[in-house]
Amino acid sequence: MKPTFPTAVGQQVVSLLLKKLKSGTYEMLAGLKATGPLAGYIVPPGGKIKPEDKTALHGTKRETREESKLRASKGVLIAKLTIKITSAKQEFDVLFFEFREWEGELENRTPEYFWLKFISLEQYPWGKSIPGDEKWLKQIIESRIKETYWWKQAGQIPHITVVCGENRKDVKDIITGVCTVI
Repeated sequence: MKPTFPTAVGQQVVSLLLKKLKSGTYEMLAGLKATGPLAGYIVPPGGKIKPEDKTALHGTKRETREESKLRASKGVLIAKLTIKITSAKQEFDVLFFEFREWEGELENRTPEYFWLKFISLEQYPWGKSIPGDEKWLKQIIESRIKETYWWKQAGQIPHITVVCGENRKDVKDIITGVCTVI
């Protein structure tokens, strides 16, 4: 059984499309955000679950299709991120799904991004990603590719908590753990 979480309208989701090249290296789909609170950062596609989405996985696939024209398939939930903004006493979760299979030609279909493209993980511009992502997201992607999971039990995925001060850019701490999925 694939791990999943109950779907909630408004739940934030992210698609990690990983492409293995003939050389054995990987590329990941990401783009430069043009709008919203993450404008100016390089991030993978994502968005929020809508009422018509049957599951978080379906919502993630829809967001990927809307933003890139790629029709992702065979996704798996690989991480849960909890963001805590202490000054505003806000907390929200983001679910990360990995895809290694999709159909279609990449096309930037939304004004949310200046551009979308596959970027080599060896040359990924982590310094232009959301603050703190290099510390945790890079580790999770590398462990998925190398199949060297630091979380060992079936039915568990990494649960990363990013504690921020004033906003998402003001990272104070990153706590790594695991959570059980149904």
